Amino acid sequence: MIERIAVVRDPWLWGTLALGLATAFFRLDAHGLWGDEVWQAMWARQQDALATIARFSAPPDFPLHFILVQFTTTYSGEPFWVRLPSALLGALTVPLVYGLGILVLNRVTGILAAVFLALAPFHVWFTQDARPYAALTFYSLLTCLFFHALLRKNSWGAWAGLTLATTLNLYNHFFALMPLLSESETTHWTPSTSTVIDSGLAFRPSEAQKSTSSP
Repeated sequence: MIERIAVVRDPWLWGTLALGLATAFFRLDAHGLWGDEVWQAMWARQQDALATIARFSAPPDFPLHFILVQFTTTYSGEPFWVRLPSALLGALTVPLVYGLGILVLNRVTGILAAVFLALAPFHVWFTQDARPYAALTFYSLLTCLFFHALLRKNSWGAWAGLTLATTLNLYNHFFALMPLLSESETTHWTPSTSTVIDSGLAFRPSEAQKSTSSP
């Protein structure tokens, strides 16, 4: 409990969050939607959430980010609202890197990593892009955070966090398998039953041929 209060009161955590928000939202709607963003917005708004899940149940596209875009564009399809999920998750990635840096090494490493990430042109680019790549970074780092917590202490909270983060990642992008595989390979760790089940629900190879019929 004391550790959680200390984290919330950490000024560097809030500072890195402010920096992440600043770079993510600076001129977010300065230019119109480009090719893939147009498809992202159009596909997200063509059906309700349940139909979206059914439509994007196999590679190459998964439903989570489409649902987020569908939610933020309920009343407006302007570029700001289409890009809002990516901007928020990209901004949250900055303090997440800070926290991970502290856990793995030290505070200075966390601060430097967060600043470098917030100012990195590629990070800013994908954070201001409606596609699910900023979300992929956020969810992947979140799995790393919970995986590190699990290595430190085998607890239900760490398992639950790791399973949730992995599930979100798998329903966001196919490359979510990469951190899952690297974590298992690094420590010869066998994923939890729920994680494996979620993997099967998100990626069903038997339906891969349906991806060819994606709009």
